[in-house]
Amino acid sequence: MSSSLYLALSKKEIIEIVLEVLHTEVCSAQCLTGGLFNTTYLVETVKYGSVVLAPAL
Repeated sequence: MSSSLYLALSKKEIIEIVLEVLHTEVCSAQCLTGGLFNTTYLVETVKYGSVVLAPAL
């Protein structure tokens, strides 16, 4: 099923967002599945450990 709320981000976009907002580097990122309303990513950061990124449209 296609959703207008799904927003696929490239690894480069995730890195740029995390750097701008949290001022830290990304170790890894993966798309989380099972959500009903928007796209979420589990991001491992150098400074904060695991964080969830849910970009707004």
